[in-house]
Order: sequence, then C-alpha cells, then structure tokens
Amino acid sequence: MDEVVIKAELLPHIVGKVENGRERYANYVVPTLEQPFEVWLTPYDDGTFRKRFIGLFEGRSDLLVVVRENRDGSLFWELYNAMQSASKNLNKLRAGALLYGRDVAEGQ
Repeated sequence: MDEVVIKAELLPHIVGKVENGRERYANYVVPTLEQPFEVWLTPYDDGTFRKRFIGLFEGRSDLLVVVRENRDGSLFWELYNAMQSASKNLNKLRAGALLYGRDVAEGQ
C-alpha cells in the first residue's frame, strides 16, 4: 500500500508511559501494518480521510489492534480484548471505504 515510517526518536514516548502499559503491545504495531486484517480510509470531523489498520491476533489473550493514522502522519494504536468485544468494536471501526481486507485480497 504505502510506506510507513517509524521514527526511532519517538519510540521512548510510545513505550515510555509505563502506567498505561502500552509497551506490552508495541510488538503488535508492525504486524498490524505489514499484514492487516483490514485497512479503511476513514473520514474524520476535520474533513480529512486517514487510514485505519485493523489487526486480529489469537493467543493467550486474543487482541483486536487498531493503528490509526493521525493528521500529522504519526500513528496511534488502540487495543481491545477480542474475546469480549471484537465483533462490537470491529463493526464500529469499519467506517469509510475498505481499501484492503483479507477476504477481498484473497478473492473470497
């Protein structure tokens, strides 16, 4: 799709907020960008359209990961416990135009 740049100088900010526990999930960001379940071009209230990458991960704690493009090109990620809320949250996150979906990409 597009190239995403992860700046090393921003990583301490991303994983440094120990009280939020975000560092535990940093390893899900790159796989969500490289092999997303879906990518949506989503409209925002400011009149812009930005990409929203959705990743689904199975494991001890199944996760729904969303990596969102901010207006300035930076990235923000959110995590959901997929077992408890995947279908409800996934449908809320599906807004705009579907750019990529595994079923679409695989021709199914």
